[in-house]
Amino acid sequence: MTLGNWAAFKFEEDDAVLFRHRKLRRMRLSYIDFSAFGKLEVDYFQHSDLKGLFIELCWYNHDALDRLLSPTARLQNLLISHNDQLPFSERLYPSLLASAQESLRILDFTWRWKIPIEDQGMDLTQFKNLHFLRIPPIYLLGSAYMDDSALPELIRTRFPPNLKMLLLENIVPRSIRVMNERGIVFPGYPPPGYTLELTLRPRDYQLVRFLIAEKHHVLPRLKYVLMYYMEFMQDFLDFYPLVKDNGSGPSPVLTTDYLNPLLDWLDEL
Repeated sequence: MTLGNWAAFKFEEDDAVLFRHRKLRRMRLSYIDFSAFGKLEVDYFQHSDLKGLFIELCWYNHDALDRLLSPTARLQNLLISHNDQLPFSERLYPSLLASAQESLRILDFTWRWKIPIEDQGMDLTQFKNLHFLRIPPIYLLGSAYMDDSALPELIRTRFPPNLKMLLLENIVPRSIRVMNERGIVFPGYPPPGYTLELTLRPRDYQLVRFLIAEKHHVLPRLKYVLMYYMEFMQDFLDFYPLVKDNGSGPSPVLTTDYLNPLLDWLDEL
């Protein structure tokens, strides 16, 4: 079947038996519609020792995702990626993860280029052992993060308190100019030998600056703020003094990078 622009395989209720196993440690679902799992009994799945769950470009409903997540008291690494609209409000995801509240260390919400269903953001403050988070800021903070004065309270009431690495999904700098070695400016993307200069949108710039400058007050364990195409950013020079003073700084990520930090490495940060 085809959903949106993607070809998906549709699971039926009977297919759930493939995942009914107490000793499951890792599970990956890709291009699957597992909405039918929402019709199962609440305690159908038994994977209480699951450590890694990766849901890539799948279709589901609230009950189906709840069935998969509710047994996961030891879940450490969760990825949920979407290029389409979320199937239900982003505000509900933290409650679905309640069983893994103490164990979850890596949370990757690769949600791209869609508008949140609600505008309230989500509360991840109860995930005290969460060290790596990938998320578009508007899904976490709501549109209120466009207001600089709202940032201090939003960070305290939305972010996991012991976060060490933050990847700001969907923050992509915009082009201000392309020029050759003689400083002559051209339109478009740079061919070989040309330089691309990028800058962040004002609201994104203020968010990154605040996270670094105020880390000791809001996220004291934060070490890295990651974003795409940072190597071309003009704004990066503004962050150097803050990095030196606060021990936390931005880092670049390529669009082809698949980030899945090792847990042992995260512990040492």
